[in-house]
Amino acid sequence: MPFRADAVVGTMSVPTLVQLVPSPRAEEDPRRLRAASGLVRRHAELRATVQRTPKSSQKGKNVGPYADCIASGLKGELGAAWSTPPITPTSAAV
Repeated sequence: MPFRADAVVGTMSVPTLVQLVPSPRAEEDPRRLRAASGLVRRHAELRATVQRTPKSSQKGKNVGPYADCIASGLKGELGAAWSTPPITPTSAAV
């Protein structure tokens, strides 16, 4: 769905999302990772490097302001000076 001249918002079903995105639980389970392929282990290592638990980091403090930024952008208040994350789960997509 176009929402400004240089960007669109799209949706996908949950089953499609599950096929595209590796399970965080599987990637955080050391027993599963020992039996996983090299590609899965490399992805888990990268994920561990960039992913942080919101409660224990600065990321948790950013949730409110980030939600406000997304809402302002969707309302058209920020022009082209914003974007949404690549995948944002919502109840509408379920």
